[in-house]
Amino acid sequence: MIKIEEVFEGIEIKSMKMKHVLLNLEIIVNELNKDLSDESAIPNKKILIQIFKPFNRSQFTFRSVKFVFAFKMAVIMLLWEVLTLLFNLPFTKWLFFVTVSMMVPYIDDMAYTAKKRIQATFLGIFIFAILLIALPFIPVSKGTMIFIVVVTCLFIFVWKIKDRLIRNTATTLMSVMTSLSYINAPDAITLKILWVIVGVGAVSLFNFKFLPYSIEKETRNNLEICWRINEKSIDLIRQKCLGENAGNKTTLFVSESIVRENIQVNDDNRELYNLQFMISNLCNFILSYLDVNGCSDELNKNLLDIIDKDADADEDLDSKESVMAWSMRYAIDMFKKEQELIVEN
Repeated sequence: MIKIEEVFEGIEIKSMKMKHVLLNLEIIVNELNKDLSDESAIPNKKILIQIFKPFNRSQFTFRSVKFVFAFKMAVIMLLWEVLTLLFNLPFTKWLFFVTVSMMVPYIDDMAYTAKKRIQATFLGIFIFAILLIALPFIPVSKGTMIFIVVVTCLFIFVWKIKDRLIRNTATTLMSVMTSLSYINAPDAITLKILWVIVGVGAVSLFNFKFLPYSIEKETRNNLEICWRINEKSIDLIRQKCLGENAGNKTTLFVSESIVRENIQVNDDNRELYNLQFMISNLCNFILSYLDVNGCSDELNKNLLDIIDKDADADEDLDSKESVMAWSMRYAIDMFKKEQELIVEN
């Protein structure tokens, strides 16, 4: 077992960064010394629920891209089903298929997706028409021709799955070829073009006008969530200093890690993104230190003054606690800057 006091023993501390490193090593040593066979060291069911409950709850709001996407898909599919039943519309399965391929989580991709879908449909219909013209001169039955075309299209689909135009052309050709088993060729061409145009137009209008969701909007929402999490982390430090029953810090930092994965970093938000990351790390560092070493009355008072009264770090604290005080001071300064950047964004 490693003794915590041995981390600083015999080392001449020459800078604040060195103090940070050694204090982090103390925290790591404390974790290594934990007895994993001790049931108290294993998170119970309530803690796990507490950790994941905020994240799960956030997935069922209109601020979640997944929820918005699923909701819009359900609404438009229900609309097509109702119209099909009310007016007995023919071959509307193509309308459902084009809706699935056109409905995208972010409107940023909508114009490109619509363009490729229309191009692929007309290209597929053109190839279909050529095959129909050539069919009387090919010594195979219609059923054999359908089978050959479908198998060929499947190979092309797999081979060129990353090329949207080729992929959509292959699916268009497959769908109209297989439809020959149920309807004649002119009806297949007419209905395919009709439902694709209706589907592309309706889905595009629906996506842009009803709960439009873009990568920019999701990024802005997630940056605001990280700001609130940092605010709660600072409040958690305050609660620990006041001796209140503080929540589990793991909940906050796990939630933030999940949220940060869904932030699209660019030149406009890079400063804010990096700032939030540093604030989170500092708060986690301070909370971990308080869990391991506790807090003297002097440090306790100084931390509260920094948080509530915007005071400076106390110069009279010992080596370790002065690091905590200066870290808290730095975190508060960065949090003020974070608030300014949130307003600007």
